[in-house]
Amino acid sequence: MKIRNGFVSNSSSSSFCIFGVSLGSGVDLEFLPKDNYGDASIEGLEIHRYGDCGIYIGRSWHTIKDNETGAMFKRQIEDKLKEVFKDKLELPACGTHSEAWYDG
Repeated sequence: MKIRNGFVSNSSSSSFCIFGVSLGSGVDLEFLPKDNYGDASIEGLEIHRYGDCGIYIGRSWHTIKDNETGAMFKRQIEDKLKEVFKDKLELPACGTHSEAWYDG
């Protein structure tokens, strides 16, 4: 039996739950560094961009470390976002954001 560990390319559903910000879909992130695929990238944070749903930037709740309190987790994300977007974009308040959708 072969077990696949990794990305399943024919998956038609997706979801996430992060602490961070939700931005409009038209926000320009061209000033951010790019990853190997040419997509915007922020070290230590995830960027989820989904058409008309908008752009979500933050960190997944499941990545909280054993020695990290919830307050430390949130503060680290807020500080990183302020550092990256300083003088470039007015950010909304951070919060928990989750999305799920199915392309069927």
